[in-house]
Amino acid sequence: MTRDDALATLAAYGGDAARWPATEAAALLALAASDSVVAEALAQARQLDGLLTGWARDVAPAAFDIAAITRLPAAAPPALPATRRWLAGGLMAAAMAAGIAFMVPVMPAADPLVKTASPPNAVSLATAPGEAFGSDAEVFATVFTPTVDEDSLI
Repeated sequence: MTRDDALATLAAYGGDAARWPATEAAALLALAASDSVVAEALAQARQLDGLLTGWARDVAPAAFDIAAITRLPAAAPPALPATRRWLAGGLMAAAMAAGIAFMVPVMPAADPLVKTASPPNAVSLATAPGEAFGSDAEVFATVFTPTVDEDSLI
């Protein structure tokens, strides 16, 4: 048995040899006699076992009243008066309304001095007429010529 195996056995089973696996007990005791690290770990495990055993003796098991635990109440608790029910409902509705009001994002006001980016294929009519389409007549025709859907309405 190696030192690591002995330390793992002590960590898992404690210092009482009666709880160790039968195949490892003799080898662990022989290793503890020759190795000071394993001997110290065995002494600490036995000390911890003693503390835990003493603690278990000092703690008295609690007596439970099974009849009291399993007993059902004789009657349902009295209902709240109508005014309290309405008050509770109103408070819940107000809380929900406040939650919805605070969840709505507030959009900042548009600043007229800040130019927004437009899509790459958008035509800006704010530019000079000759820049976008070439001539005033083309701009007029583009803006004021009805589409097929609009033409059917006329």
